[in-house]
Amino acid sequence: MIANFSGVTGGSTDTYGPKVEIWGTLDSNAFRSTITSLVEEDEGFAVVTYTQVSESTFVSSLTDALAEDRGPDAVVISSSLLATLRSKLIPIPYESFPIRTFRDNYVEGAEIFARTDGVYAIPFAVDPLILYWNRDLFSAAGLVQPPDTWESFVSRAVPALTKRSTNRKLTQSAVAFGEFDNVKNAKDVMLMLALQAGSEPVTESEDKYLVTIDIPEYSNTSRPFTSAMQFYLEFSNINSSRYSWDVAQTDDKSAFLGERLAMYFGRASELSAISAGNPNLNFDIETVPQGADSNIKRTYGEFYGLAMVRGGANSTGTYMALSRIAAVDIAPYLSQNLRMMPVIRSVIADGFSDPYQTIFAKAVPGAHSWLDPNPDQSDAAFSNFVSSVTSNQQYLSTAVSTLINRLAQIF
Repeated sequence: MIANFSGVTGGSTDTYGPKVEIWGTLDSNAFRSTITSLVEEDEGFAVVTYTQVSESTFVSSLTDALAEDRGPDAVVISSSLLATLRSKLIPIPYESFPIRTFRDNYVEGAEIFARTDGVYAIPFAVDPLILYWNRDLFSAAGLVQPPDTWESFVSRAVPALTKRSTNRKLTQSAVAFGEFDNVKNAKDVMLMLALQAGSEPVTESEDKYLVTIDIPEYSNTSRPFTSAMQFYLEFSNINSSRYSWDVAQTDDKSAFLGERLAMYFGRASELSAISAGNPNLNFDIETVPQGADSNIKRTYGEFYGLAMVRGGANSTGTYMALSRIAAVDIAPYLSQNLRMMPVIRSVIADGFSDPYQTIFAKAVPGAHSWLDPNPDQSDAAFSNFVSSVTSNQQYLSTAVSTLINRLAQIF
């Protein structure tokens, strides 16, 4: 699939060199199971190890380890951490990994790892945003299926599924839109809406990042992020007919598990946790709604890839090991154990027998991510953006400008 990569080699003549140490934040059991399977077919793969690091300390732990010359040979990197860690990674040059090969093998959203100077990670999985819906609440409201368009979402689902007391206090919510701090995947949802509106949140130009989140990618003239946020914020406006959520509510995932929220926008990887969180919950999943007139289907997806770290003495062996893990016969096995979806086009095209994976697979081709300047700091920026508008501290247009400036500063 991929041509040979010429890098610094170690002293060993073995395929994978003396050792290949991989760090990541994803479940260690899934990687160890994958590595064990590979060792059974190739004993030389026993030099490959995986260490799970806490998500909250991953960046600092990696930075410290590299400064002390004790860092790993490779990392499992998410698309949202690419911009943060890019300077610490070795790009695979396009002479070794042609962009044509990349595009032919992986779904479009995986191109987040293909930057101007090379491929920074070999993609293997994506965790797309999915609509989880409560079948009992839908049935009680006389609805037989979840909305597939935002038009039906607003006109039918939200009015039928939102319940209020006589003083307009919410007793049941259709959807948790309009706030940030009590919406688990708020940033994902906001970016999903912006992507659907035609936004490319961040672009790269002349070795710098540009925050283009409110500039239309397509031919329309509207400001995509502003338009998307006008829609999103309406659901927490008590004076709006769409009012369905507010800052007084518990977090949306708990509300969904408690059967007080009819629709929850969550990652595919959350399926098992939702099933375990309430074994009696009668729910199903569907791809996220789209605009009725939209010809381009979009959802948000967090992509994962295997990346080589600068400073390693075994670049060639590391590259060979990462390529094997991300291969067409192994990556689907690993992504399934991680409760995610593979990103290899041929695997998605073959289809799945599992009813949940069938829906997840429908979301994969339209899943896209963004170059997040710093996940924690951008979370704070998006949270401040929402609160400044909902508390009437800023008009929407001013708040959007403030957010864009803040994201640019983080870069």
